[in-house]
Amino acid sequence: MAGTYTDGTGGQDDSVCTACTLGTSTDGQAGATGCVNCGAGTYSSNEGLSSCTVCPAGTFLADDGISVDAHDSEDDCALCAAGSFLTDEAISPDAHDSDTDCQVCPAGAYSSSGAATCTVCPAGSFLTDGGTSTDEHNSVDDCEVSPTHLA
Repeated sequence: MAGTYTDGTGGQDDSVCTACTLGTSTDGQAGATGCVNCGAGTYSSNEGLSSCTVCPAGTFLADDGISVDAHDSEDDCALCAAGSFLTDEAISPDAHDSDTDCQVCPAGAYSSSGAATCTVCPAGSFLTDGGTSTDEHNSVDDCEVSPTHLA
């Protein structure tokens, strides 16, 4: 049965299988003899899962799987800092395993924390920083009103 393992003593039905606990999975292995901790960029918030879930867009989980408790809830996925974004839609754990996976918003855009995309500055305003500092892209207030739009 997916998300469960047996200690190898055998049996006639699923009753001898043990469900993997939160923060672990059978890592897709049929006939598993144990569960493995979820790795960086992933979590398992339910018992009996055959694979761990990749953190959602705008988040990352840097713990390398040493602590099961650090991988037992989607809340364990940290938000990318305001002024940055992470677009990967929970496809690749490698794209969610470090804060460096979060990219600074480009010129003309800003974001709040946990953003999957950046928001373009309102019409008549601009933001010239070329994506070098999250502090320069973390609020709509970072967008400056164009001199041609001043009253």
